[in-house]
Amino acid sequence: ECVYLCGNSLGLKPKAADTFVMAQLDKWAHMGVHMHFEDPLPAFTCDKYSKASLGHLVGAAPSTVTLMNGLTVNLQLLMVSFYHPTKQRYKIMIEAHAFPSDRYAMESQARLHGYDPDTVLLQIKPRQGEELLRHED
Repeated sequence: ECVYLCGNSLGLKPKAADTFVMAQLDKWAHMGVHMHFEDPLPAFTCDKYSKASLGHLVGAAPSTVTLMNGLTVNLQLLMVSFYHPTKQRYKIMIEAHAFPSDRYAMESQARLHGYDPDTVLLQIKPRQGEELLRHED
């Protein structure tokens, strides 16, 4: 017995995942783009099927939650929208051992704006002998 708590992972694979994934791949092979609109589980509206469960999980009404991309894609979208560096303000603070794809997203944003990622990324890590970051740091 164990509890799997890994925030930068897909987690344990559900037993039924292979069956569901193969069904979608088969549907894609036979229907092409039309699979996005056909039952079962049309890809175009796949987020609506999980809203009730997600709402229950986080204690919110299903109409107030949404499913989005993976974390790295969301970080990239966030940065494209809000990262507007200037000569005085261009640093991006990131944990020293961030998930590699998250780091790549930050590096690509620095390059997109003409900066060297080595000078833009301000890497933070816990103090020597500690496991957690301190707020004051």
